[in-house]
Amino acid sequence: MSRARVGKHVGPYAPIVGRGFITASIAAGRYRLTEPLGLEKLCTGCGDYWPADTEFFYAKRDDLAGLSSLCKACYRERNTARKRTADGVEMA
Repeated sequence: MSRARVGKHVGPYAPIVGRGFITASIAAGRYRLTEPLGLEKLCTGCGDYWPADTEFFYAKRDDLAGLSSLCKACYRERNTARKRTADGVEMA
């Protein structure tokens, strides 16, 4: 008999946030609404807007939006650079 894993999700999802949070975030420039993609979030690393879901941003429980501030590509790049620096490998 197999057991289903409780608390695991399948595929990307967009965290549910309140209307007031979205309105304030759009006014501040952290989010924007576009016709084809819907709600997009600003990555603080590369400065590009990406769809506000877990396909492009890591889930972050302690954040009001539920998403990290860096897109997944910038997050990976930053961590790779940190590991190289910690290992004493010079970056080109």
